[in-house]
Amino acid sequence: MTSHCADKNQESTSEHITESLESEVETKESTPAQAEEQQDALRDEVDWAAKCAEQEQVITDLAAQLARLRADFDNYRRRTKNEIEEITSRAGEKLITKMLPVLDNLDRACNATEQGGSLESITAGIELVRRGLLDILAAEGLEEVPGVGAPFDPYIHEAVDRSDDATTHVVAVYQKGYKLAGRVLRAAMVKVGPEPAADSDGQ
Repeated sequence: MTSHCADKNQESTSEHITESLESEVETKESTPAQAEEQQDALRDEVDWAAKCAEQEQVITDLAAQLARLRADFDNYRRRTKNEIEEITSRAGEKLITKMLPVLDNLDRACNATEQGGSLESITAGIELVRRGLLDILAAEGLEEVPGVGAPFDPYIHEAVDRSDDATTHVVAVYQKGYKLAGRVLRAAMVKVGPEPAADSDGQ
């Protein structure tokens, strides 16, 4: 009887321990709310990984675009450089071609001098060469800086001499100045002095 009661108590104790362990295990297992939170967290991680992958792809695409743009710019720079060199070369050829008649006239003037031509013919030949050269340069945009009688302008005149304290006008030109397309190529070397007196007709 006593043994039977002991067995009963032992079985009861074992069942109690088992139930406690199962209860503890169930307690450690996730509740529905916790499971949903875990699923949300997992979805967030998946979304984050997907976004990271998308961003990495965007960065890769941008890097490829940058490489293409850099290559295109290098090609454009080389092409532009070649075009500028070609344009410059053609411009030089064009100007030289225009200058050839001037050279021909110089040759004729030299031949006239060697053959004992008259002073008048030689002078006329030189003047012809000068006019031809000035016409060609004027067509290219060259213009002469104003000389004697013009108001002194330090931007286009270089005063190397003066007649008195008055330095308002150009009274002599020692070396002509020139402008190209409005930009000063060389300032004129001049003597400055007072404004020339107006003639009687201008008074």
